Amino acid sequence: MANGTTASRRGKSCNTYFETGPKLSKSDLLLSMITSSWDGVNARDEIFNFVDYINNSLTRRNDFNKDFIMKSCLVLTDLPVTYKVQNFSNVNLMTIRNKWTAIKQAVESGVDLANSFGIDQDTLSSANAIIPIIYYLFQNPGLTLRGSTPFDVRNAQTIRRFLIMSLLNRIFGGASDNMLREIRTNIQSMGGAGHDFPITAINTTIKNLGRIVESDIDVLEDTLDRTYGERQTFIALSLLYDDCTWGTMQFHQDHIFARNLFRQKDLELQNRQDWLNLKERMGNLCLLLAHENIGKQDMPPNEWLATRDPGFLKRHLIPEDRTLWTFDRFHDFLVERENLIRQRLKTLFGSSTYSSRAQE
Repeated sequence: MANGTTASRRGKSCNTYFETGPKLSKSDLLLSMITSSWDGVNARDEIFNFVDYINNSLTRRNDFNKDFIMKSCLVLTDLPVTYKVQNFSNVNLMTIRNKWTAIKQAVESGVDLANSFGIDQDTLSSANAIIPIIYYLFQNPGLTLRGSTPFDVRNAQTIRRFLIMSLLNRIFGGASDNMLREIRTNIQSMGGAGHDFPITAINTTIKNLGRIVESDIDVLEDTLDRTYGERQTFIALSLLYDDCTWGTMQFHQDHIFARNLFRQKDLELQNRQDWLNLKERMGNLCLLLAHENIGKQDMPPNEWLATRDPGFLKRHLIPEDRTLWTFDRFHDFLVERENLIRQRLKTLFGSSTYSSRAQE
């Protein structure tokens, strides 16, 4: 009886330990597996140090984790893309080990390229959206797309648009493994290094998988509906500008018609209550350098815009009709500027068809 009681107590103690003790996460388990299989390399330190590096040592702050690195390893080495323990067999771990230096180079180049577009920890809503870019760079060793050759400029612009639209349309939400797998196939089909990023094939894949592609006219109108304070408004606004090197300077989202102009009591008296919401729309926003925004402060738009040169007005898609720059014409200004933005986005998306929403 005594022995049985002791055994019972030991069993209860053992069960209690497993119920309440710390459990290894999937990534911790995988790190242990990798460390045990990579002779001469402390995989845990290697991966953690690399995560710290891409988060803190590039042009912008990022927020990646070890799961992102290990998921990228699967995709880049043409292994099954699903992030589960079974896909990290000893054979697969050695494949990753043999390509680890090239993997790090591609990941760093991909994150650095995204940072140059102004996309960082504050605006990257899906880390998976960067993985196809990293895979493309992995297939083109040494390529960074940060240069000024026609190839670099063309593909940087294409990839910038792909990444922004992927984030705005949440292309990698839900069942993202299928999306990653199929887009990887698109890039594999290029036939090696030296080919352009296959955006046409990728857009076909996105459409076939039931997601919205960049040329969908509703995407254009949804982009116009973005408002101040949304996480993705910055990247939506960045579509308005040809310059895609946002990584080294800080830009502010700015109201062209300052918020303090919209006094609720005054608007109620003028039967313009709807302006309280309209002021936050993308049509009343632009991206300004920090010193420009500070210098502007709450100046009336007709006074401030009159101090800008024509190139500034064109760059920010400001209506040329100066009578629209006064507060009484705010609604007309908004309509006209959103038409200019719409034309810009139609050109960018390659669409020539208006939706019924665009004509409202």
